[in-house]
Amino acid sequence: MKNACFLLRIFLFSAILSTFSAELYAGPTAANEDSNLAQKAFVTTSKISNWERLSSVNDGFEPLSSTDRTHGIYGNWDGESEYGVLNWVQYEWPSVVTLSSASVYWYSDGGGILQPTIAYMEHWVDGAWKRTGTMGVVLDKWNTLALNGLQTTKIRLNMLSSTATGIAEFKVMGVQGVVDQGNALECKRQIQCLLDSISWINLGELPRGYFSTVSTYWSDAKFRITAVDTLARITACLSTLSSFHQELKHAKIAWLRLSACVDSARILLADAKLKNRENLQNACNVAYATQYSSNAFLIDVTREYQSLSKILSDYYFNPYPYNLATVATVSTSYKAPWETLSALNDGLFSTTSEGIGVLRYTNWNGEADWGLTNWVQYDWNSDKAVRTVSVYWYTDGQGVTLPDSAVVEYWKDDQWHLSGRIGVLADTFNVLPVDAITSRLRLAMKSKTATGIIEFSAEGYETAAAPKSTGLKQVDTQKDNTLGLFCSESDSQPWSLSNPTCRKLSVTLYDAYGRTVYTVISDLQTLVLPTSALSGKGLYLVRVAAVDGNILMVNKILVQ
Repeated sequence: MKNACFLLRIFLFSAILSTFSAELYAGPTAANEDSNLAQKAFVTTSKISNWERLSSVNDGFEPLSSTDRTHGIYGNWDGESEYGVLNWVQYEWPSVVTLSSASVYWYSDGGGILQPTIAYMEHWVDGAWKRTGTMGVVLDKWNTLALNGLQTTKIRLNMLSSTATGIAEFKVMGVQGVVDQGNALECKRQIQCLLDSISWINLGELPRGYFSTVSTYWSDAKFRITAVDTLARITACLSTLSSFHQELKHAKIAWLRLSACVDSARILLADAKLKNRENLQNACNVAYATQYSSNAFLIDVTREYQSLSKILSDYYFNPYPYNLATVATVSTSYKAPWETLSALNDGLFSTTSEGIGVLRYTNWNGEADWGLTNWVQYDWNSDKAVRTVSVYWYTDGQGVTLPDSAVVEYWKDDQWHLSGRIGVLADTFNVLPVDAITSRLRLAMKSKTATGIIEFSAEGYETAAAPKSTGLKQVDTQKDNTLGLFCSESDSQPWSLSNPTCRKLSVTLYDAYGRTVYTVISDLQTLVLPTSALSGKGLYLVRVAAVDGNILMVNKILVQ
């Protein structure tokens, strides 16, 4: 376990594969960082076909081509009598926003919905629409219009073709509120802050395609800081660099997920007794090649992660836990029309409960419905062995607030059974061991207003592959925040448990099969676990309990 201290990362119990998220960076936070404000806008249109979905334009999906319908599309086809009519899609916010750019990915089916011949943007100012600029009409790529700090409450995308028009995604980057873009020195300070944040990102944990692009963005930004330049060019650089910074953070999460999958696949393939290894070997080879390809970007590593993790989950010989939510059908008691139900199980989450840069679910429906209990539910076509559930709550601090209470239930014998209460903390995953065989899982929640969720995961196994349960008790309270797991710099003592109050604790370590590999009762202020307790690379579960059996902390550690 050479250099184990640099390869050991501690994860909450929920962070198995689908929510792998090593610390993105530890440097300064960029001021006024751009996010996709389209996801927070109220959407309207001049016309939409009855069978299409208006919410498709701002669901955060990255299309693969202009024929990609996998997440639905917007189209305004209404018969040949409506061919050649100018239509529009509009975003509106409740207060002023400062916008840096707008991008559209057009959809075309090559028939009734064709590539636009005309497209332009407008914004709302002084009670009237004002033309902003011309939008590109190229298929199979993002068409972007720089907005350079435009401040407004409404924008509109107008489009026209010889038939009808369609949109796969329409995103608008900016920040909420009024930002003073009139000071070139302030903009340069924000650019430097972004560069400082990027410098803290380990390039070795990024898709290799970004190696050259990081250098390009860095050089351009440094030039803008030192050169005497126009305010428009400086603000455009700030906007572009902010968007690139967000992409790098998501790319790092994706690369680490793929890396963990490849390591796990290799552990399986090293076993000479493994049967039906061809599919796994091929997928592992492709994933590894993508991981270190100089042409690989976020979309490439995400695709290979999804492919390899699904194949891994099918190998009952060596049970492999994964996020069962990714193969579930999602339903809810109510969803706000402008939100996205698929956000619950898309595997993406932000660094805070503000949900910047990711999709979310909320059940806001006006003050008349405040205080109601709502639920979200996962259904599977067969029983699954659910071991833990975790939820990352969303709040805007206004109409959508953290729950006062939340419970998890599972379906068995034609009725709902209570698993337990789940935590309601912000800015983190709240975790609850479930240990149930079920085909349905429900999370019910209630606050004084409405509630929201960024991510809701259900870790476990296909029932045929499920190892014997570790027998964990349900956790109805938050963990003891005085406890902590820390990585050591010693190969012989890779990690330690901090117990500052010197409580008498029962500490148990399980491997990925649920087998106990180490147990001890200790009241030491610092308990060191020796390397001999770790039987090899992989995931381990650490359970810390009081001597009366009350579980105080459940964490996962990953040894690479």
